[in-house]
Amino acid sequence: MQNAWEKNDGWSAESKTEVPTFNDGSTLAPLTDSKFKMDANSVNGTVSQMEYPKSVFTTEVEELPEKPVSKPSFPRMCLRVWQVIASVGTFAFQAGASPVAKMDFPYEPALLYFVYGATSLSLFWGSFLLYVYMTRRYGKGGKVKRAVLCIVDLMVTIFVGIGVFFEISKYPCQPGTQNGLCDMFNTGTAFGVSLFMALVAATFWDIFGALGGIRN
Repeated sequence: MQNAWEKNDGWSAESKTEVPTFNDGSTLAPLTDSKFKMDANSVNGTVSQMEYPKSVFTTEVEELPEKPVSKPSFPRMCLRVWQVIASVGTFAFQAGASPVAKMDFPYEPALLYFVYGATSLSLFWGSFLLYVYMTRRYGKGGKVKRAVLCIVDLMVTIFVGIGVFFEISKYPCQPGTQNGLCDMFNTGTAFGVSLFMALVAATFWDIFGALGGIRN
């Protein structure tokens, strides 16, 4: 049995594609798909190749500039040094007055114990702030939070102020009396007044520094 495309009736056996035959015996060459293909890169083509920018991804992270670190204030450090010295002076002279004079304290000592506690707190706080200053100045230590600084300074200032000024009003110790006890006690009171003034200056410095943060 002969296949249809093997007959010479308009079918080509090689291409197995129907080829129309004209009366003069000529045939039309079959059209292939390549005739319809257009070069995408050709200028004459009806379809032009569009190039899109390629996305470039990188794993490199841009380093942000380091925030400048402010240096600690030297005048504030001087205030803290005097705070420590005045705290030690107030405590030492008032606590040592009775042993040096070899006599009991002539007044009710309850207020005196309150001053001991206030000056001890001031000594501890001032020493801690000096440590913070040294670590910031010569290391990479951070600052104390402004709110904490304001609250603690204000609290210590109030305690020292109450104790020292109540001592002045309640303990009228005349210089040169009580076998030298009043001389040492009054020296401690003078240290206490200077301590209170230093704490007031530090507290106002803290408050104005905190208010400066609300400016543009």
